[in-house]
Amino acid sequence: MSITFIYVLYMSITLFLFLGGWYHSNVLLFFIDRYFITLLLYLLLYLLLYISLLVY
Repeated sequence: MSITFIYVLYMSITLFLFLGGWYHSNVLLFFIDRYFITLLLYLLLYLLLYISLLVY
């Protein structure tokens, strides 16, 4: 996999989760939950990018 493909896939997932939060019955709590999940996803993304740079 190329780094660009991984980044685009990640951004698509993040956008989907972010938009999904606005349609929840309890928008505020759901948004907070998604916010922390998004932070965790960003950490995973940076880890993937770091590993990819080490491999290449």
